[in-house]
Amino acid sequence: MEQQTKQEIIDTFGFGNKRERFFLMDGHKFSKPFADGTNQAMREIIADYQVYVDQDRLWEPETTKIVKESVKEGDICVDVGASVGYFTLLFSRQVGKTGKVYSFEPTDNQFVYLNKNVELNGYQDRVKTYNLAAWDKDEDNLVRRDAEKISENPARIQVNAGYNKPIRGIVLDDILPEKVDFIKIDVDGSEPKVLKGLIKTIERNPQLKLVVEYYPECIKKLGNDPKGITDVLDKYFDCEVIKGDYGPEYWNYFCTRKC
Repeated sequence: MEQQTKQEIIDTFGFGNKRERFFLMDGHKFSKPFADGTNQAMREIIADYQVYVDQDRLWEPETTKIVKESVKEGDICVDVGASVGYFTLLFSRQVGKTGKVYSFEPTDNQFVYLNKNVELNGYQDRVKTYNLAAWDKDEDNLVRRDAEKISENPARIQVNAGYNKPIRGIVLDDILPEKVDFIKIDVDGSEPKVLKGLIKTIERNPQLKLVVEYYPECIKKLGNDPKGITDVLDKYFDCEVIKGDYGPEYWNYFCTRKC
């Protein structure tokens, strides 16, 4: 790990203003749970990242390596399923002051930490965050996969435990800029919906690179078909499995546009 300064060590371990406490991963600052925060799901999510730090590891190291090799100064990147912002921050550093990052996180409890981490690292000049879910149509009332009365609203989405508020879905083609260079999608089973709403963006960007999680079990639990991913990828991209980040049941694909 990088050698920390005395002040960074003090901040990392929580002295001083507790609301400003953070830990470091790959040179970026990540907020610890807010001192007045009571959301147990957020404590568990942040604890997962801190375990990686304690073990001197990076989050999804092989995917991280691909992003560092693929994203350059001035690029336009999209982070779909941003959570607390690991890849949003990585994109932001790679694109520099002349690039842009569009970051989507539908849950309020993670969205506040996403914005905090963007602020902690000084990336407000290049990041636009959206408290929305990428979807295949405009949808105002997405609900948890395991919510009650699901038959009354079949628009299901996987979110972290303890989150029960309705979520708004939007079509990315309707709000993204004309030029997009790199998209990361990790939405725990809604990837077919996201890709369906990205066809125009894909078709107008022959340089586009894509990282997408492929987890058939989660996809089916949400009532989606894994072919919704593979059909789009096979039509537009040459894809390879990113080995080393996950196991045999799910993985990330790295995809480049077919010539």
